[in-house]
Amino acid sequence: MKLQTKKLLLPTFAVGVISITCLLTMPHSVFGDDKVTPKRQLRPSNKSAKKNMPSKAIKPIPLSFYGGTHLQYSAADQAAMNAASQRANSTSRKARELLDNGNLAAAKAEALKSLKASPTVNGISLAVRPNMLLGEIALLQGNNEEALRYFTSLRKNSMVDGLDWNIAVCYVRLGNYTEAKRYYSEDGFLKMATNLTRNDLPGTRTPRQLEASILAALAAEAATVGQNEKALRYLDAAAQVAPNNAWILHSWGMTFMRLKQVAQAHAAFQQVVKLGKSKYLD
Repeated sequence: MKLQTKKLLLPTFAVGVISITCLLTMPHSVFGDDKVTPKRQLRPSNKSAKKNMPSKAIKPIPLSFYGGTHLQYSAADQAAMNAASQRANSTSRKARELLDNGNLAAAKAEALKSLKASPTVNGISLAVRPNMLLGEIALLQGNNEEALRYFTSLRKNSMVDGLDWNIAVCYVRLGNYTEAKRYYSEDGFLKMATNLTRNDLPGTRTPRQLEASILAALAAEAATVGQNEKALRYLDAAAQVAPNNAWILHSWGMTFMRLKQVAQAHAAFQQVVKLGKSKYLD
């Protein structure tokens, strides 16, 4: 049986509609359209990301103002500096013990070791303790010019300005009364020693009075931080320069008491009694 097919005739507008519909439903890729939905971009894992990230430069850490300069150093430098500081401080403590026991030669040797071990940042030495120790030792040995150099170096590496009793005593012993008075002030000391009056102090009219006042001020400063051996050394010297000052003799006796040297304390208090009426006898 032969089948006959009939030609299906569609209106022209129908063909157009079908063609447009086909065009609209075809995927964009057929036409090479650039607006293809992009594939999802793969992000590297945290591990690989960290591996490929550029290493950050270590920012300098501010050390604070020292000598008028804002010092900076890296974390690695900080670790090295801390290690050097620990070594220097350990040697300084040993030097202080030797000094307090009266062994000046050994104390100086240890202080010099500490000075050498102390760190330096941007050309500025941080050797505060060894310079102070070496200055004290030089004073006790009568090397006033050497002491002045050590104490002056401390001021070069600090922002402290104005009074400096260590420098003052060096100048007065070197015979420079004018320079000594630049670094010492009775008013400045009385602000610290609120229980004293100007009449208690030896005064500043003569070089000997000025020296006694400075030594007594240094002793009082040391006593306030518990450095009784250091205070005693300054009071020993002050009592020799001003043997008739009741406040110095009384402070001398009290320092002996703190160090449990009762016989020496009694002798100092006896000198206060010999001076006659005084507020220290009440």
